[in-house]
Amino acid sequence: MTAATPNLPPSTEVTILRELLASESGCVSGNHLAKLLGISRVAVWMQLQKLTKQGFAFEAQKSRGYKLTGTPPHL
Repeated sequence: MTAATPNLPPSTEVTILRELLASESGCVSGNHLAKLLGISRVAVWMQLQKLTKQGFAFEAQKSRGYKLTGTPPHL
């Protein structure tokens, strides 16, 4: 008998990427992400920095938010 894999919530990074990909305008505010995740805007920025190190690229647009501009080649 094998144990079932529990339904774990998606990681913070996955949630950020999903929000950016689902956005019609392509931009998502740091404030929106912070509220959604229950973290500060600085913590959102730190997560974006971690994703950047993994090969993702983002653009910060004043008064609009963050936009995903590139993905790692291995995706």
